[in-house]
Amino acid sequence: MATINPSLVVGKPLHTHAGFSSAEIVMKMFTGEFPVLNVKFGLVRVEDVSLAHLRAITTPEAAGKRFILSGENIWLREVA
Repeated sequence: MATINPSLVVGKPLHTHAGFSSAEIVMKMFTGEFPVLNVKFGLVRVEDVSLAHLRAITTPEAAGKRFILSGENIWLREVA
Protein backbone atom coordinates (compact mmCIF):
# COMPACT_ATOMS: atom_id res chain seq x y z
CA MET A 1 0.00 0.00 0.00
CA ALA A 2 1.16 3.56 -0.78
CA THR A 3 -0.27 6.80 0.57
CA ILE A 4 -1.02 9.82 -1.61
CA ASN A 5 -1.14 13.15 0.29
CA PRO A 6 -2.31 15.98 -1.98
CA SER A 7 -2.38 19.65 -1.06
CA LEU A 8 -5.42 21.68 -2.18
CA VAL A 9 -6.82 19.72 -5.14
CA VAL A 10 -8.15 21.91 -7.95
CA GLY A 11 -9.98 21.00 -11.10
CA LYS A 12 -13.31 20.14 -12.59
CA PRO A 13 -15.51 18.04 -10.29
CA LEU A 14 -17.05 14.86 -11.67
CA HIS A 15 -20.52 15.93 -10.50
CA THR A 16 -22.17 18.83 -8.70
CA HIS A 17 -22.53 16.92 -5.42
CA ALA A 18 -18.80 16.47 -4.80
CA GLY A 19 -18.94 17.93 -1.29
CA PHE A 20 -16.80 20.87 -0.23
CA SER A 21 -14.50 21.02 -3.26
CA SER A 22 -11.99 23.57 -4.49
CA ALA A 23 -14.54 24.78 -7.06
CA GLU A 24 -17.02 25.37 -4.25
CA ILE A 25 -14.45 27.38 -2.27
CA VAL A 26 -13.87 29.68 -5.26
CA MET A 27 -17.61 30.15 -5.85
CA LYS A 28 -18.14 31.00 -2.17
CA MET A 29 -15.35 33.60 -2.36
CA PHE A 30 -17.20 35.26 -5.26
CA THR A 31 -20.42 35.48 -3.25
CA GLY A 32 -18.69 36.58 -0.03
CA GLU A 33 -19.64 33.38 1.85
CA PHE A 34 -15.97 32.37 2.20
CA PRO A 35 -13.42 35.00 3.26
CA VAL A 36 -10.43 35.71 1.04
CA LEU A 37 -7.76 35.06 3.67
CA ASN A 38 -4.17 36.30 3.47
CA VAL A 39 -2.69 32.79 3.11
CA LYS A 40 -0.90 30.72 0.52
CA PHE A 41 -1.87 27.22 -0.53
CA GLY A 42 -0.04 24.56 -2.47
CA LEU A 43 -2.20 23.54 -5.41
CA VAL A 44 -2.31 20.26 -7.30
CA ARG A 45 -4.46 19.38 -10.30
CA VAL A 46 -7.04 16.62 -9.84
CA GLU A 47 -5.66 14.89 -12.94
CA ASP A 48 -2.20 14.74 -11.33
CA VAL A 49 -3.69 13.22 -8.17
CA SER A 50 -5.41 10.55 -10.28
CA LEU A 51 -2.16 9.78 -12.11
CA ALA A 52 -0.28 9.50 -8.80
CA HIS A 53 -2.82 6.96 -7.54
CA LEU A 54 -2.48 4.94 -10.74
CA ARG A 55 1.31 4.96 -10.55
CA ALA A 56 1.27 4.01 -6.86
CA ILE A 57 -0.90 1.01 -7.69
CA THR A 58 1.22 -0.13 -10.66
CA THR A 59 4.74 0.54 -9.32
CA PRO A 60 5.92 -2.13 -6.88
CA GLU A 61 8.63 0.17 -5.44
CA ALA A 62 5.90 2.56 -4.20
CA ALA A 63 4.72 0.05 -1.58
CA GLY A 64 5.05 1.33 1.97
CA LYS A 65 5.84 4.90 0.92
CA ARG A 66 4.04 8.24 1.20
CA PHE A 67 3.89 10.76 -1.62
CA ILE A 68 3.15 14.44 -1.07
CA LEU A 69 1.59 16.12 -4.09
CA SER A 70 1.85 19.89 -4.35
CA GLY A 71 2.60 22.26 -7.16
CA GLU A 72 2.84 26.01 -7.06
CA ASN A 73 2.15 27.86 -3.80
CA ILE A 74 -0.34 30.60 -4.57
CA TRP A 75 -2.08 33.33 -2.55
CA LEU A 76 -5.76 32.65 -1.96
CA ARG A 77 -6.47 36.12 -3.40
CA GLU A 78 -4.86 35.00 -6.68
CA VAL A 79 -7.07 31.89 -6.72
CA ALA A 80 -10.12 34.14 -6.35
